[in-house]
Amino acid sequence: MTKTYLISVIIPVYNGGFYIDSCLKCLMNQTYKNLEIIVINDGSTDNSEQTIKKYPVHLISLPNNSGISVARNRGIDTAKGEYIHFMDVDDSINKDYYNKMLEAITEADADIACSGMVNEP
Repeated sequence: MTKTYLISVIIPVYNGGFYIDSCLKCLMNQTYKNLEIIVINDGSTDNSEQTIKKYPVHLISLPNNSGISVARNRGIDTAKGEYIHFMDVDDSINKDYYNKMLEAITEADADIACSGMVNEP
């Protein structure tokens, strides 16, 4: 890959305190480092925001729960990346996820990439 693309990762969070630490650690451990991580705290009433503030991410706090669509759209308005990835707070990805996705995009000269998922208990 010759060009380093900025990937904006948008994570809406509503009372995701149980998951957010694991989600953000997963992103911090990515082998691809040119990530803009945008976390939208969608009016959480738990400890989500305190946990998010421990990480080097762009935090947007909405005063009231407005729903996932509003949160994602707010993230899109803020994003500066050539690519956008929507991630849910309870998701995790392998450490090479973004490298593999960009390799596929580059090889296929594609504008978008899709991937499968595995549900684990």
